[in-house]
Amino acid sequence: MKNLHIFITAILAMTIISCSTEVDQESFFEGAAKSAVYASISSRTSGIMKENGSGFFYMVDFKFSPEELISADNTVYRQEFARYAACMATDVYDNSMLSLTNGTASPSSAADNTTIYSNFGFKDAKEFKLLSSDYTTDTEDITNFVISHSNIRSGSTEYEIIMLTVQGSNATREQWYSNFDIGSTNAAYTSTHPKWTDTNYHKGFFITAKRADTKIQQYITDNVSSTAKKIIFLTGHSRGAAITNILGAWYEKSTAFEKTFTYTFASPFVTTNKTDSATYKTIFNIVNADDLVTILPAESWNFTRNGITKKASIIESESLKSAWYLLIAYQREAISGEYVSSGANSAACAKNIASSSANRDELYTIGNTEDDLYCLAAASEDEAKTRLKTIRDLKIDKFANLSIVENNGKYTVQGYMSPAFMFNFIPAMIVSSSNAVLMNGLPKTGKYNAAAQVILVAAANGGLAKSHDPSCYYLLTENM
Repeated sequence: MKNLHIFITAILAMTIISCSTEVDQESFFEGAAKSAVYASISSRTSGIMKENGSGFFYMVDFKFSPEELISADNTVYRQEFARYAACMATDVYDNSMLSLTNGTASPSSAADNTTIYSNFGFKDAKEFKLLSSDYTTDTEDITNFVISHSNIRSGSTEYEIIMLTVQGSNATREQWYSNFDIGSTNAAYTSTHPKWTDTNYHKGFFITAKRADTKIQQYITDNVSSTAKKIIFLTGHSRGAAITNILGAWYEKSTAFEKTFTYTFASPFVTTNKTDSATYKTIFNIVNADDLVTILPAESWNFTRNGITKKASIIESESLKSAWYLLIAYQREAISGEYVSSGANSAACAKNIASSSANRDELYTIGNTEDDLYCLAAASEDEAKTRLKTIRDLKIDKFANLSIVENNGKYTVQGYMSPAFMFNFIPAMIVSSSNAVLMNGLPKTGKYNAAAQVILVAAANGGLAKSHDPSCYYLLTENM
């Protein structure tokens, strides 16, 4: 099927490339996507993924039904399950949409994040949105997810198949800052985060997973047969993958579930308990080795993922690069078709990321040497005040002791900082590219410099976006 999929992609790609870039995307979406090419694959589900408002879309296909989970071995990686999971993990983003064109009882688009599940035999699909206003502490540790279920009788046994899809980071400040709040085991930190009850885990991901689990259990109580054997299938991309990885670990060991299936895409590292993490046999983590997100937090800080990681580099494989170009062949002029790696597959990249801190606790420790001095020049006192206000509005001033310093009529925002201050420039720049100017205050030499250069280069060359893009992960499901 893989060769057929690439062959079909190549045919449509050649057709598209021969057209003007002014071709109306919606016309193509409604026309070519429903062509006889896909009609020949009647036994499969096929469609078009319109991804993340990025201006391009790509063809997808898979074979999946909840009934398969009853007899499937959950300790064996299934390519078809992974392809389905990758599509759902992308569709759950608010500005992504899977439009089904073949192989379902009622083809539809999933603009609302829930409609699509009925095409796979699931019902009562519900989207949960955890909000900062719901909580009085750790208000940034929130997420969105969709849950649904399918009641199936096999012989004399009743099963409930539960589908859980966790959304990756949205465009809001809160979730991005939660991504970088890994947590310190020092008492001064833990005492102010009482909900972080397992400090082996990344603090932001752990608390978010606990909050999601509360909603998940309530949904099961309200919608799922209490007498049926329960099987759960979980997936997510990026932040969603990290939360899914933790939930998948909890549920694999829970007696509440007959079986669990967990497929994650682009998951960061989530835990420092390497002994426990290696015991999980039903969690499969798909990783693009070029993706910076997948080497954070630093592995040298003792971080890892639960379960089994399947990894490949697109930049190092000519066949994978060619397949990616074909996958996204139709795109608007504003979208660059060049695949860009963040360089994460380089040993130097991981070493540079880790260079600022010996461990997770040091990450939060404000230094007192020349290497720890942040100094952002300003053209005037008013500009200095504006820069300092921006840092405070971003709520990262807690990772540094900053003030405005005047010397012979020249003004700087200045003070000692912790490594966490520097790493939080990543979400700051994601929230607004204008915040990149704040990095100018970082020391040009010393322990921070190497890590800062990784961040700047990745942001500048698009590596944070391209190698992390869900399209890469759909592609990788075919090659694992």
